[in-house]
Amino acid sequence: MQQNKKKALFLYFELAGYFVSCLEKLVKQYNIEAHVVRLPVNPLAPFNFESRNNIFTTNVKITITIHCSN
Repeated sequence: MQQNKKKALFLYFELAGYFVSCLEKLVKQYNIEAHVVRLPVNPLAPFNFESRNNIFTTNVKITITIHCSN
């Protein structure tokens, strides 16, 4: 009988290199899948995140609307 791999979910506004390094160690050490829901990378950012083994990212767009009444 095959065991299901454990999964971890992370919600992150702006993905950073140091966090990805931590995820890489986490998935290797504990043999898990890491799923990251994040905002798209800022086009001015000086880096690009590529796919990695057992780390899956999903971009989401958030729109905030503020209504003020008198």
